[in-house]
Amino acid sequence: MSSDGETKIAIIARSDTQYLRDVLLGLAKRKLQPELLFLGSPVERFLSKLDSWQAIRSRLGFIEAARRSLGSSPPVEGSENLASPTLEDILREMPLELNSYNRINEGQIACRLLKGRYLTLLAGAGIVDNSVILSSMAGCVNAHPAILPGLRGMDVVEWAIVDSLPIGITTHFVATKIDAGAIVLTESISPGENENYGQFQARILAAQAETLAEGADRIIRGTHQFDPHDLSKSTLKYRMPAALRAQIPELYKRYRQKNILPASP
Repeated sequence: MSSDGETKIAIIARSDTQYLRDVLLGLAKRKLQPELLFLGSPVERFLSKLDSWQAIRSRLGFIEAARRSLGSSPPVEGSENLASPTLEDILREMPLELNSYNRINEGQIACRLLKGRYLTLLAGAGIVDNSVILSSMAGCVNAHPAILPGLRGMDVVEWAIVDSLPIGITTHFVATKIDAGAIVLTESISPGENENYGQFQARILAAQAETLAEGADRIIRGTHQFDPHDLSKSTLKYRMPAALRAQIPELYKRYRQKNILPASP
């Protein structure tokens, strides 16, 4: 454990996902040892689905919300990661304090964070409020799958494909407005020549985890940039309707032709 005055790392994740595991592996690669992991309970995951359903109903209507609640989309071809250590495997090599939570903003997480100087990383955690942001004394950081300033909010990769915009990752400090905090670093990502949509999605997710870990490393070492986010140059996007979302694999093929990754020399 670190001394009280030293910056320590806390991670919040709603569930055990490939993204969370990749973030942990990225930190380990940089010899960064997190001290806390907050993992959502089954209650948190149920209530988060309910929150999402209500948000979809409010924004897109009852029929759209009902359609999404009746079943999950099948995995996109090429998106599977066939060789990855389990969370249990990773935690055996990276022991830390594991905490379960029912609601991310209910106060439990904030109270624990106030016991030290923590840099808090959001690894698929949903929206946090000021209780978490302000109790993270070294900052609260997220990796967003878009280049900022640019597309904020939901389904930004899909919206970028529809709108023919550049795709990338931005690690940024978390503010009360969605995806609005100061920018730590950005990375552009273009499709490969023969890369299908599932493979591209998987590479974006892996790059998102890597960029979050790299941002944490720079913040801990004090070498990060701190660029303000000019919100006048960004657009807040909401959930994409299912009918349009179903067209994304085909739209991606056209996007790939126009934005193909340059071949290595």
